Order: sequence, then C-alpha cells, then structure tokens
Amino acid sequence: MIEEKAILVHWYYSVSEWEAFMRIDHQKRELSMLIQCLLIASLGLMIMRFTSTISLMPAILLSALIAIIFMATKNYICYWRSKWKGKKLPEVQITDCMAMMNRKLIPFRNSNRLLRTVEVKEYKTINILQITYEKSTRQGMIFDELRIPVPKGKLREAVEVQGCLHLRCSPAGVES
Repeated sequence: MIEEKAILVHWYYSVSEWEAFMRIDHQKRELSMLIQCLLIASLGLMIMRFTSTISLMPAILLSALIAIIFMATKNYICYWRSKWKGKKLPEVQITDCMAMMNRKLIPFRNSNRLLRTVEVKEYKTINILQITYEKSTRQGMIFDELRIPVPKGKLREAVEVQGCLHLRCSPAGVES
C-alpha cells in the first residue's frame, strides 16, 4: 500500500465515469483495429487464392467474413473489458513516483524509469492526466505512457499534480 504522506491525489470515480473513460480509451485504438482487419482480410485472400482452388469472388467474400468476425469479436472483448466488474468504486492514487489504479501499482519514476512529461489533455468529453516515462528494457530504453482520467470537478487538482510532477523532472529529462 502507498504511504499516506506521499499521496498527491486520491480520486474516486463513479462506475459510469470509469466505463466512459475505458470506452474512449479503446476507441482511440480503432484505427489500429481497422488496419488489423485489412491485414487479416488481405492475408486470408492471398492464402486462399494461392494455396487452394477457390475462385476469386468466394475467396474475397470468405476473407471479408473472417475479417468481420475478427473485428466483431475484438469489439465485444473491448466492450466487455470496459465494464466495471469490481465491488468497490474505481479509484486512483498518485504519488511522486507511481500511480495505483484500482489496486494495481504502476511505477513511472524509479531506478529503471525516468519521468519525462506530464500533461493534462482534453479528449472528447473527459480530461486525461497523461504521464510519459522512459523505461529500461532488454532492447534498450522505450517510452511508455500512463493515461489517468480526471474525475469531474477535479481539473484543478490534476493541474496541481502536473505541476508537482514537473518539479520531479528537469526540462532535459534528467531527474533532479
């Protein structure tokens, strides 16, 4: 558990507010899902055309059907994952080096992670606190981001957290 004195904010969300954030977060990925479907349809068409005796039109229809089934399944899974299944209200706690989202700790500043930027962004109908950090992996340093919804009426607190976290990283990206 996070020490009480280190907590910058502790936000609770209504279930509908959390589900709206999850749906919006999944909608941002729709372009990649469309690209995946087109790749699946193209790959399926090529495989059917060159490895079997199926003519062109049935191969196109079958590959399109496979892509549609893939997209429908993926959409259903995203919708199911966006539903709140917990018994407690969704909550987020943010400290100067980590966030705890619904009891899941996500560090963004430690010996293997460097805090880079913190921004409050408006996306559709919600505000999002976006924390970008760099983490060390076997392949080298990569950037990752943590997206936290700002509850209704808590925008001022989010801006204060942004300012507080900006004090933890220098403009050059080197921790102070």
